[in-house]
Amino acid sequence: MSRLVDRVTPRLRLLGGVTAVAVAIVMASGAPHAGAPLTASAEFARGTQLFQDARYREAVQALVRAREYDPDLKDPVTRLVVRSLLRVGDFGRAEKEASTLITSTVGIEDLSLHGETLWSTGHFEEANARYTAALTLDSGYPSALHGIARVLDARGKTADALVAVERAIERDQNVAEYHHTRAYFLERLGNYPVAADELERYLRYLPAKGFKDQIKLARARIKFLRHFDDRTPLAMGDDARTQVHVVPFREEREKLFVKARVNGRLNVDLVLDTGAEMTVLSEDAAQRAQVYSVAETLSAGVGDVGLRRLKLARIAKLEIGSLKVEHVPAMIKDPPLKKWPTADIDAFSPLAVGLSMRVDYEKKQLIMARTLPKADGVATMEAPLWMHRLATVRGRLNGDRPAAFVVDTGGQAISISRTAAVGLEQLGRFRRIPLRVFGSSGWDRDAFLLPGVDLEVDDVMMARTSLVVLNLRAPSVLLGYELGGILGHKFLSKYRVSLDIDEGLMRLDH
Repeated sequence: MSRLVDRVTPRLRLLGGVTAVAVAIVMASGAPHAGAPLTASAEFARGTQLFQDARYREAVQALVRAREYDPDLKDPVTRLVVRSLLRVGDFGRAEKEASTLITSTVGIEDLSLHGETLWSTGHFEEANARYTAALTLDSGYPSALHGIARVLDARGKTADALVAVERAIERDQNVAEYHHTRAYFLERLGNYPVAADELERYLRYLPAKGFKDQIKLARARIKFLRHFDDRTPLAMGDDARTQVHVVPFREEREKLFVKARVNGRLNVDLVLDTGAEMTVLSEDAAQRAQVYSVAETLSAGVGDVGLRRLKLARIAKLEIGSLKVEHVPAMIKDPPLKKWPTADIDAFSPLAVGLSMRVDYEKKQLIMARTLPKADGVATMEAPLWMHRLATVRGRLNGDRPAAFVVDTGGQAISISRTAAVGLEQLGRFRRIPLRVFGSSGWDRDAFLLPGVDLEVDDVMMARTSLVVLNLRAPSVLLGYELGGILGHKFLSKYRVSLDIDEGLMRLDH
């Protein structure tokens, strides 16, 4: 993937007085055999302390032992196991653990917790159902309100999402994650000063241990947001809501290039890249356009570097055809990767500046607008579009394995994650074909081609196709949900592709 950026969303579903509660539950529970309560109690208390010390993998080991010693502890132990696994980005195992809590007598806490794990595995629709079920039991339950807020934002209703997360904060203001999410929504709505204030509150509620990187990133983000001062981010003319911008592009090496002018001084070709959460400039382009770094952030993409530190900056003016945007948030690829086989590319996504878009590969035109014109004819496919930092749609592998796919006009192949590939290889009829793939974070030396996979995206079926298997662990952890794969040029170029933020739809036309 071309670009995945900061705003790490840490899993912070903390338990109030958890040690005392754990011990009380253990002492009240029945003993399955002699000596078990003491052993279970000790392991539960130890696991709880390890959780509080941010030693999450060790916590899981102790907690699982406690559950084995005393099955009556299953529910409280499993809840803490799930929260520990979410903290270390073991999303798939967290969802499997949480699913064991769902019974005919399931309570609101477990419904909401399972919703969180479903969200983390990219099963957004199922997560929405769990959050909705929880809110039917208590319409003000904070965790479920927070979950629904993320659903609303991802479906293009950020203003409604802000209301929902503020209701969650009213019920429980001590959960740091709620404040981080509110700051994210405020930034999405262009209210940078208040977003910075909210990140300050987020820092006050973070636990004392285990969040050094998140603290550093939040402070850098605050500095970046405050840099805009009284400037309006992503400022456009009054007619921007009704104007439709039609821009030609050229296609080269399965990438789409549009001509742009940066800060009125640099003419540059930008790759059309919906895998980028911001406009991206190389170190050289930034220097020539006099775009200066403000703070540092983390990026993650395909490659063995994994997480990569880059610079945050502000472009004073960006012009692409008739589109003119002022005060554009941007990233600078500084420092550049060493031993890069090709030069760093400069990239732009209309989605990153709040515009819906249509790519007409046949006419070689990019169409951008606040309100996208209706496409002619009958659609080949219309699928729900989830805009959680990047444009994501649901796909299926071999008919029964759902996965979240990022729509990436800057990517070339159709790829899946190693996690998604594991079960497919177990079927025994596939073979690996080694590849050397170079992504935005370096070489993915263990990449391989997996032939013979059936891929479905809504009504579009690609039977017995070859998919590139990549290590998407780092971007998944940074995004906060499991990436199942990437739909690049090989998939998209067969269609006229519409990504409509307002309607929450991805539409494909022939």
